Amino acid sequence: MAAELVALAHRAPDGRRGWLIEEINGKKAIEEPSSQFLLHSGFTSTAMGLQLRVPRRPLKLQGEPPIDDDPQSDAD
Repeated sequence: MAAELVALAHRAPDGRRGWLIEEINGKKAIEEPSSQFLLHSGFTSTAMGLQLRVPRRPLKLQGEPPIDDDPQSDAD
């Protein structure tokens, strides 16, 4: 679930590319044992809860080839 939340954030349009989870099962997010999966996947603990920040995509100029966001594609 944690990895899918991160993947969703990366696929979302700019302006909707992060998550803030304040509570899990009625507890502060960081107090829930499952929060460790979120932290391991890239969330950070903040005063407001567990937060995932996703950087903005680089601006693509008209006529430019698409940017390959998959670092694994260079591993061949």
